[in-house]
Amino acid sequence: MENFTGGYALRNGTLSTGLAPEVPQQIMAVNDVGAVAALAFARPKVWIGRAVSLAGTN
Repeated sequence: MENFTGGYALRNGTLSTGLAPEVPQQIMAVNDVGAVAALAFARPKVWIGRAVSLAGTN
């Protein structure tokens, strides 16, 4: 998500991307990824071998 805050993506309040406007993009904040990673490190027996998809809603 933070990738879209740089000058190349956000110009004059408009988001510039190489994707067509109708293409959904799933994005997630770095802090949210870190929160999930912290859970995994805090309880490794629960998370070892587990696959989780991380993305925001469309």
